[in-house]
Amino acid sequence: KIIHKLDLILIMSVEPGFGGQSFIMESLPRISEVRELLIQENLNHIYIEVDGGIDPKTLPEARAAGANVFVVGSHLARAVNLAEATQELVRLCG
Repeated sequence: KIIHKLDLILIMSVEPGFGGQSFIMESLPRISEVRELLIQENLNHIYIEVDGGIDPKTLPEARAAGANVFVVGSHLARAVNLAEATQELVRLCG
């Protein structure tokens, strides 16, 4: 009943608590389910944000599942060249 009042839906793709964890692949079907619901309800303006384990491998998978906002922490914190790592992720966002 409240979905029409939302601007953003956050899906955690790691166990909440600390950074540096690996993306939980079982998050992809949850992202797809939320995207399907938003399409059915004609609520395409609502963002789907994914937080946890986002890197150049997982971002395209989460994007293909329907996410359109990505929280990237550890991948960028560990990057040797922050600008290049950021540009790669932006490129993957399309």
